[in-house]
Amino acid sequence: MNGHLHWLVKRGQSQVIVYFDEEMNVFEELPMPEKQQECNDGKRTFCFGLAVLYGCLCISQVPVGTVDKVNDVLIMREYGVQRSWTKLFQPSRTICAPPYQTF
Repeated sequence: MNGHLHWLVKRGQSQVIVYFDEEMNVFEELPMPEKQQECNDGKRTFCFGLAVLYGCLCISQVPVGTVDKVNDVLIMREYGVQRSWTKLFQPSRTICAPPYQTF
């Protein structure tokens, strides 16, 4: 996206989107959707997904260990602008796959 690799990173009880700016040789942060910042509501932990749809960054949130909970898929219509996060759709059923490791 915009020539950069993007990651979701946990910071305390929140998630942040970061990317590496090769030209400036620094990590930068992008705003998360306001309601998606919390990773833990005291009862359950959430699994986040980050992707690119229609040329825009998008994010989803699913309670871990559930297969019947709905989640919102939001899209960042204007890159880097928090208020541009817009709900794209809400699936009726989702599954959160366990994390994987690479070596």
